[in-house]
Amino acid sequence: MFKKILALGFSVMTIASIQPVFATEVQQPSMSSWATEDIFEGSKYGIFPMEWCNEVLTQEVTSEQISTIINMIEEKFMVLDLVPVEDYKTDNTNLTRKGILHKLYQTIDQYEGKYGDSVEYFVQNGLLVGDEDSNLRLNDVATTEETIILATRFVEHVFDVYDKSAKGIAWEVTNGENTIYLYGVAHTGISDMYPINPDVLDAYNSADYLLVEINHFLPLSEEDKVDIFLPEGTVIQDILSEEVYEKLALVCDMQELPVDNLDNFMPWTIKNEFQRIYARLNPVDESIEQATFDYGVDRYFLTKAMMSDKPVIELESNSDYHETYYNHEYQESQIDLVLDMILNPNDYDNSNEDFLQCLQYYIDGDIENFTKLTATLDSEMSMEILYGKRDEKMASQMIDFLEQEGENTYFAAIGAGHYVIDGTIIDILEDKGYTVTEFYR
Repeated sequence: MFKKILALGFSVMTIASIQPVFATEVQQPSMSSWATEDIFEGSKYGIFPMEWCNEVLTQEVTSEQISTIINMIEEKFMVLDLVPVEDYKTDNTNLTRKGILHKLYQTIDQYEGKYGDSVEYFVQNGLLVGDEDSNLRLNDVATTEETIILATRFVEHVFDVYDKSAKGIAWEVTNGENTIYLYGVAHTGISDMYPINPDVLDAYNSADYLLVEINHFLPLSEEDKVDIFLPEGTVIQDILSEEVYEKLALVCDMQELPVDNLDNFMPWTIKNEFQRIYARLNPVDESIEQATFDYGVDRYFLTKAMMSDKPVIELESNSDYHETYYNHEYQESQIDLVLDMILNPNDYDNSNEDFLQCLQYYIDGDIENFTKLTATLDSEMSMEILYGKRDEKMASQMIDFLEQEGENTYFAAIGAGHYVIDGTIIDILEDKGYTVTEFYR
C-alpha cells in the first residue's frame, strides 16, 4: 500500500534523499550572518514562505510581507485550540519595529484579551534585547529579517507557554558519565512538527556529538554515486519477475510509453519515475500540507550542527545504504507497489491519512499509539530490509560510546522506526543490560 511508502519517512532516508542533489552546497541567502540561525529556525515553522530564504532579507519590510507573516501565524495558532475574545479590538500599525511588535502581539492577545503593552511583553519574555547598547530602536523601520526573527521568537515562546511544541518520541540511556539521548526523527515532515519541544533542544544543545544514520550533506564520492543504468548486456526484463514486468508493460501502454524505453534503466529509477506518474494522475488536496524533505527532522538537526560546528558521527555509510536499498528484490517490490497504485488508485484514496495521523502522534509525543500505527505501515519485506542488521550495527556503536571512559553526551537523531519496532535499537540496548528511560517520564 502507498502508506507503506510513506512510512519510510520514519524509518529510512529514501532513495531520493541520498542522491547528489541533496549533497550539493547550500546556496547562501542574502541575510545578515547574525540572523541566519533564527531565520533557519523560523523557516521550519510555516510562518513565512520558505522561498523567502533565497531572497534579499536585509531591506525594509513591506506591508505585504507583514500581512503574509501575520496570516500564517494566525493559521499556525489554530492548533492552540483557543477561543477568540468577543469583540476584540485590533488597531492598524506602522512598519516600525514597535509597530511589528504590536502586530505580532495582537495575534495571541486576541485570545487572551489582556490588551497589554507589546514592547513590555517582548522584553520581559526575552524576545527582544536590543543592540549592543540595549537600544531597542523601536522607531526604526524594521527590515524583513528583523521581522522574521521577531516572529520566530514570538511563535516559539507562545508554543512553549501553551505546551504545544512538538514533543517527538524520545528516550535516554546512561552508563557511568556517558549519556545518549535517543530521539526518533521523521525523514520527511510538515511545519506542524515545529517548533520542537524546548526540553529536546536543551538535550541536543547539551550533547557533544550528533549521531545520525548518514550525513547526507556530505558530497558523495565517485564510488558512492548510484548508477542510473543497468550494466551493459542486462535489461530490466532480465531482473523483474514475469508478473511485475507484464504489469509494467500494461502501465506503459496506458501512458503511451514504449516499455522498451525502460530497458536499460536501474529498477530504482523506474520506481521513482512511476511515483511521479502516480502523483500527476492523483493530485493531492492542496489544503492539506504534504510531508517533504524540507521539514525532515534529521535535516533540521544536521543543519543546526553544521551552523554551530557540532561534530556529527554517522552510524552508517553510503555503501550500507546501497546494500540495503539497491538490491533488485527490494526494488522490484517497490515497483510492483507503485504500479498497483496506478492501476488501482481507488484502493489508495485514504493512504495519506494514516501517515498524517502518525505524524500527529509524533507531535503529541504519544509513543504508544505511534508505535501501534507504525507497525502497520511497513510490509514484511520492508521490515526485513529496513531493520534488523542495521539496528544491530547502530546499537553496537552506541554501546561503544556508552562504555568509553570520560564524560560524553550524544544526541542520536535516528529514524523513529529504529526505536519503536520490535527488535530494534532500544530492545537491543535493554537486552544488553542497559536501562532505557522515556525522555518525557
